[in-house]
Amino acid sequence: MSDRSVSIVIPAHNEEKWVQRCVASIRAAAQPPSLQIIVADNASTDRTAETARAAGATLVVHEPRKGTNFARQRGWKEAHGDIVAFIDADEEMPPHWFTAVLEAFARHPDAVAVTGPCRCDDLPPWKRWQIRLWNTSARVSHMFTGASLMGGNFAVRRTALEKAGGFDTSLVFFGDDVDTARRLRKHGKILYLPSLCIRTSGRRWAAQGFVHTASAYGLNYLSAFLLGRPVIRRSRDIR
Repeated sequence: MSDRSVSIVIPAHNEEKWVQRCVASIRAAAQPPSLQIIVADNASTDRTAETARAAGATLVVHEPRKGTNFARQRGWKEAHGDIVAFIDADEEMPPHWFTAVLEAFARHPDAVAVTGPCRCDDLPPWKRWQIRLWNTSARVSHMFTGASLMGGNFAVRRTALEKAGGFDTSLVFFGDDVDTARRLRKHGKILYLPSLCIRTSGRRWAAQGFVHTASAYGLNYLSAFLLGRPVIRRSRDIR
């Protein structure tokens, strides 16, 4: 299969409200030569699966074990593309996303993954400023560690993910993306592209507040990177 074939995996737990918009935005983006859209229905109790099929997902698979990495692992195992991408169900893909990813991999043969920031247009202006501050801190952290992945906005070479052992399904939410980045980094570099910005829901930041959410993400980033395990292992569903 050519290196321009892409599978995109969308973990989705009770995302009936959002998943149609997400899939539609992928369909509307500039398409790679070969595209597979996989929605990993993660123990949903609503109509996530039916909504995803109606929206035009190539494949909807059911993962009964609740946890983002369970869903990512299930979707990855079904993926056909040489590049496998992961975005969240409450996101909208910008038109240039696929082009930016493919060009980055073409320019950097030694890159194993690319990632970028998120923006939350549904938050008030002062909270959007806080998210921009968070994105800046994530970019600076990546400059020093080279091991950052935004869990809802990254793409990886299939061969590199295989070498890294896939996803650690014992990590349910916090620290999962850092763990994946830390293992991928052993096989090549990870590119952080500010231009690869994706629009997402600000629901967690709004419900938990900036200080609480940023502290949890930041603490788990450090512990997962330095100690190999996140210190906070639980999260609450926010829908």
